Amino acid sequence: MGYLQLKVRFSQTDITYYETPCFWSGETSMIQHPAVLTTEAGWIRGKEVVKVNFDASIVSVEKLDNYALDQGFFLIEEDGSYQKDKNPQYYLKNSIYSFLPLNYTQRSFLNYAIPYQKEFMAYLSPAQLEMLRLIQSKKTFGEEL
Repeated sequence: MGYLQLKVRFSQTDITYYETPCFWSGETSMIQHPAVLTTEAGWIRGKEVVKVNFDASIVSVEKLDNYALDQGFFLIEEDGSYQKDKNPQYYLKNSIYSFLPLNYTQRSFLNYAIPYQKEFMAYLSPAQLEMLRLIQSKKTFGEEL
């Protein structure tokens, strides 16, 4: 997971955008592609879009476009008007995991794992897992977070 985050952080990825009927579900659909490293909900010219960071050494933008079209997305050209949504990664934001310090890659993968009830432990470090245990124990005892 750390290697993937370094690629994103140091701009060793390509970025593309897809129009979607619902960007919250769009984030979780696109992160399932093996070359996609992060997703982010946003807007271009009033249309809901998903910003996708992907590894071009794994897939070409043309093949990723085909995948997106097969998933029900639409191609859209980014013209400098992209704006991040106020509530990206909706599923993560509304979960106990939102209290954890997470990098962009972890946030995207957890946002996918939550609604699909996928295993999430592999996305977290031992320190994050310990923090999660502490958060869960406070919630169990009714303490304020």
